[in-house]
Amino acid sequence: MGKLYLNYPMVEAFYHMASIPDPDFYTYYATIDELAAGEYKTCVNRENRNHDYRKFAASREECSIVIQQNVDKAWQLVGSVPMEDSQPKQIDMLAAQLDFLRKDRKIAVLSTCTFFIPEYNPELIR
Repeated sequence: MGKLYLNYPMVEAFYHMASIPDPDFYTYYATIDELAAGEYKTCVNRENRNHDYRKFAASREECSIVIQQNVDKAWQLVGSVPMEDSQPKQIDMLAAQLDFLRKDRKIAVLSTCTFFIPEYNPELIR
């Protein structure tokens, strides 16, 4: 029995930050039209910090910030109060994303693969 960590919309969600921390990260969405046209990856390349994935999160501190911003955004998406050292339920995040998809034809940029670290050992991001 394992877990599947889904990124919305894809692996590039991890890199979709203009800075670390990125105060605007909580407002980033990808539209269905943008995804269908294959424009999301180009958008991330253009908007990401340093425009180079290899130089994205260059230290443990920066990785911790990226992880925490994704966890915080997930809590915001599901509309719940964050619980210390935990993440929202995957099914609640999926439901929130599907709701955005149906209503607005967009999904929130969210990298849930980052949840593996705090779930495994929250001390690693402190």
